Amino acid sequence: MDMQVLEQLEQKYESYVSFVDWLERLENIYLQNLKEESFLLPADVVIPNEYYVRMLISCISELQVDGLERELEHLENGLKQIAETGDFDDAEEIMGKVHEMIKKYIYKSDTKVSSKDWQMLEKYIEKAGYLAVPVKSGDDISPYRTYFERPIGADGGKKNTIKQIQLKPYRLRFYDGVEVSGELKLCGKCTYYK
Repeated sequence: MDMQVLEQLEQKYESYVSFVDWLERLENIYLQNLKEESFLLPADVVIPNEYYVRMLISCISELQVDGLERELEHLENGLKQIAETGDFDDAEEIMGKVHEMIKKYIYKSDTKVSSKDWQMLEKYIEKAGYLAVPVKSGDDISPYRTYFERPIGADGGKKNTIKQIQLKPYRLRFYDGVEVSGELKLCGKCTYYK
C-alpha cells in the first residue's frame, strides 16, 4: 500500500479516527493479547527476557559459598554482559548462554562444595527456573537415560534400574516468543544395574 492510498484513507475516515490512532489501537490490542498469553504459560516455563537475567544476577549475592568466589564472579560478569548487550528478540540465544553459564559455574561445582553449600546452589538452580527430574533409585533408567550424563553400570540388582543417583538431574523449558521450546537439561550422575 503506497502513501497516497494511506493518506486518502486517513482523510476519508479522519472524523472517525486517524490512521495512526488506528494503528496504535491495534498495537495496544496486540500487546494486551501478548500479556494475557504469557499468563497462560505453564508455571514451569521461563521467559528469557532482561528481567529474568537481572533476577539471576541479583540472586548471586544470596550465595555465600566458600571456594566458589571465582565461579560466581564469572557467572555474574557473564550475566551482566547478557543483560547489557544481549539480543532479547532471540530468546533461544539468550537462554542458551544463560544455561551454559549455570551449568559451568553452578551445576558442575557439585564436587567443589559441601553438602550444605550445594543445597544453596540447588536453590539458585531452582530460582533460575529448573525443575528436578522426578526420578529416584529403583526406577527404570530407560525413560530417564537422557537426563544422566554417563550412567555407570553396576552388577547385581534388578536389570536396568537405577542403583543410586549421585547428582540430581534438572530440566528447564522456556518461551521463545512464539511457543514453549524444548527442554534444556542439566544432566545428572547415576549408577544403574546393567
